[in-house]
Amino acid sequence: MRYTRRVAILALGALAATAATASASAAPRTSHALAQAIRPITTFGVGLDPEGIAVNPLSGTIYVAIFGQDTVSVIDGQTNAPTDTIQVGPFPTGLAVDPLTDTIYVTNQGDPQSANGSVSVIDGRTNTVTATIPVGNYTTGVAVNSLTDTIYVTNALDCTMAVINGRTNKVTATIPVGCIPDGIAVDQRTDTIYIFIGNDGPNRVSVINGRTNRQMATIPAGASPSYDNPNGVAVNPQTDTVYVSNTSDNTVSVLNGRTNTVTTTIPVGMAPEAVAVNPGTDTIYVPNFISNNMSVINGQTNTVVDTVVVPSIPNQVISNPFDAAVNTFSGTVYVDAYAFGTVTVFAP
Repeated sequence: MRYTRRVAILALGALAATAATASASAAPRTSHALAQAIRPITTFGVGLDPEGIAVNPLSGTIYVAIFGQDTVSVIDGQTNAPTDTIQVGPFPTGLAVDPLTDTIYVTNQGDPQSANGSVSVIDGRTNTVTATIPVGNYTTGVAVNSLTDTIYVTNALDCTMAVINGRTNKVTATIPVGCIPDGIAVDQRTDTIYIFIGNDGPNRVSVINGRTNRQMATIPAGASPSYDNPNGVAVNPQTDTVYVSNTSDNTVSVLNGRTNTVTTTIPVGMAPEAVAVNPGTDTIYVPNFISNNMSVINGQTNTVVDTVVVPSIPNQVISNPFDAAVNTFSGTVYVDAYAFGTVTVFAP
């Protein structure tokens, strides 16, 4: 559950902020021919408590879920400036974009006492909410399969995944997956869904067949027994590789999508909250909440080849980066940060 997890991480961050900031500032910048080097070009405010972030590579538009204001901030990828604010449901958390239909799906966590989690459906051409879909209790993660026009949503307190038909905006199935499901990603090439489960046994990733809506396997991920570990999930469909950020372990698990096994575990910064992949360059980006930086991983070597500081507002060093998104056409990386409600743009 993101709000509870964020409070816990902030408490740890209060104890570690000085050391983490010094470590981030001193971290060496390295390069590797196989990875795409990036640099921050601008940082700007978007609202109170940004969480999920996503980009439409076809339009170049970026969307940020503003948890503290029940809105989505719309950013022009050409000017790197907010252009619109869209009112959505209570406590928006996750975001996913279907670039083929120019539709944005926003998970609204809702009030757990009311079990009113929902998904707001936004038309990217008009920036208006066209539907609100009830899905479950404490709705958090969301992923889209553009090829099948299907949306997958995790309901943390129901311990389920909801399946939504993108043409009708109706829930077609609700699948028990274990508690507490959160991070979710889809491999469109194989029609496979990967979900982290971290509160009813060993930390693991549940593997779901998108054609049958049945669980095919579970994969261990992360060592620390904590509901927030693992957290973020992303897929490189070109290599059939899945990446999982283990918040409590300060690592990223690398999973083989063909064998459903862990191939390696990569140390990163402190409290990696999310993970994003650029399949074209085989580069993985991991924002580290407490370290105030982002680890850049070469997908061919499974090594951290760069550590870039995520800037804060002027005269501040703490940024608390929370989520990341990659424009796979331009290679631009967008990172939202919790501390002062900012987004930083990193360019190749």
